Amino acid sequence: MRCPPALCLCCACFASRAGGAEPVPLQVEYEATATCPDEVEFFSAVQARIPNIRPARTEERGQALLIRVTLDGEGPGSWGSLLLVEGGRATGRRRVEGASCREVMEALALATALSLEPIALGDSQPPPPKATPPEPEPTPPEEDPEPRPPRRTPAVRPWTLRFGLAGVAAEPLAPIAFWGGAGEIGAAHRRSGPSVQLSFGVAVGDGRNASMEWQFARSSFHPLRVPFGRVAEFGAGFLAEIGRFRAQGEGLDTTHRAMRGHWGLGVDLRLELTLCPSLAATLDAGTTFRGIERRFTIGDPQEEIAHTPTLVPFAAVGVGVRIPVGKPNAE
Repeated sequence: MRCPPALCLCCACFASRAGGAEPVPLQVEYEATATCPDEVEFFSAVQARIPNIRPARTEERGQALLIRVTLDGEGPGSWGSLLLVEGGRATGRRRVEGASCREVMEALALATALSLEPIALGDSQPPPPKATPPEPEPTPPEEDPEPRPPRRTPAVRPWTLRFGLAGVAAEPLAPIAFWGGAGEIGAAHRRSGPSVQLSFGVAVGDGRNASMEWQFARSSFHPLRVPFGRVAEFGAGFLAEIGRFRAQGEGLDTTHRAMRGHWGLGVDLRLELTLCPSLAATLDAGTTFRGIERRFTIGDPQEEIAHTPTLVPFAAVGVGVRIPVGKPNAE
């Protein structure tokens, strides 16, 4: 069976155009940060859209079409630029920004493929390499470097207000353990500056034939604070405490109820763990030196059931909110 002459002529022209075109050599200069795709991935992304291309050989460098790609994936966003140089002059330029470096690379690969499509399809072939000895590679004209977007330095407020609640365990009267809670308000200067806290609390304990209540107000000052990474801060300082003891029971100092005031000075250690930007967990531990000796007795003859020890250890575990205040400035 013979084909019509017109059909044979069309097939011949199509075969000559699709199969006879030589792959277009490309010279790629690729610069990217460590978090971005490499040059091989970029070239493969372009070749997937324009198959009729190949990397330029050594003797073709300087005459092949030059593609200069820059990718930056550091910082809060990613960006990239594309520069096409043909015959020593820039013929195309593109800048792309995106959420990820791979997204920017794919966009630049698409832009490259669209720019190369007329050449790769044979509409405009670059001149073949000369048979004469290679001349020195021409230097493309210097292009003004595109300014990179400035790095954003996070602005922070110099002071932080603190409001929190804590559970307290201590032994203000020996040999009775007290358990209770406290509310706290305070302020801190940055993460390594001094801090001050004022807390009010109530704790209770059970003695022999008597119930005890401890009410206190405590002020602590931490001149030394050290941050550990982004989530922890450690402080050491001093405290002052005032309050009163309240005891109730039969035959207690010949009455059913007795109250005793007290004051003390001590040292305090504090660890803070950031749970989220506005919430933190706290752990306090320290000891107080009592300034006044207090005793509670019961019965006749009198029998001591509790007294204030010289050193009073305490611990508190809490959680609180953090509110930045003050004029923002660079950290």
